[in-house]
Amino acid sequence: EAPETEMLKSAIQELGITPRKPMLCPGCPHRASFFAIRQAIPNAINPSDIGCYSLGVNQKGLDTVVAMGASVTVSSGLSLVSRITDD
Repeated sequence: EAPETEMLKSAIQELGITPRKPMLCPGCPHRASFFAIRQAIPNAINPSDIGCYSLGVNQKGLDTVVAMGASVTVSSGLSLVSRITDD
């Protein structure tokens, strides 16, 4: 492991920080949005960008996280592919 990793592990242990999984903030509107999208379009492919809403992967609210702004181009590509395969 890198020296930085060991330093961070040591600091976490010394400070008594309890590890926890990343999660959306209580009351975050993204949580309800993920639920609504799953209910309205259960088989949708949902591209996402980097940001707090990328935590939607734990909510089964998104399918891809590539890079900042990539959801638009991924969505465009999926749209073009679906037109080809639907014919």
